[in-house]
Amino acid sequence: QKAEAKPTRRAGLNVSDVILYADTELWLAGCIDLDDGADVLRLFATPGAKHASYVAQLDREGEDVATLSPATKVPAGRVPDELSVDGARLRLRKRGRAAVHTAGESLPAHTPQADYVVLGDPSGRLLLVIDFVGGERLALSGERVPRGMLDVLPGGG
Repeated sequence: QKAEAKPTRRAGLNVSDVILYADTELWLAGCIDLDDGADVLRLFATPGAKHASYVAQLDREGEDVATLSPATKVPAGRVPDELSVDGARLRLRKRGRAAVHTAGESLPAHTPQADYVVLGDPSGRLLLVIDFVGGERLALSGERVPRGMLDVLPGGG
């Protein structure tokens, strides 16, 4: 058996990993990595999944994870610091501008730079809005998932 050169796995989630969560499998087909020079915010596309269109990794280690789907009730223009979404009062957690790096497939239209906003509440509800500079808005809502409720199967690379 000869050794193959594999791409180095980053801490946390990686493209081609499969997440087992509740009664579904989430295949991480592609990644939008928002690099603001400090924190980690990586968004993974999960095509064909039942309960989520995306999985967000909100920390470097991959312990803070959320399942997200398209949000329709986000007003146009600058996202306010506080917003009601489906009866939940979400407050600003982080706002910034980041360089956009991508890998994999099944990703929405994107540009090299984006403004982003993360709003949340104490129960774990989350709203992520990414405005690609000179491009489209991607608005996603969902909830944080306790890391212990997820099984991550590393992808084959």
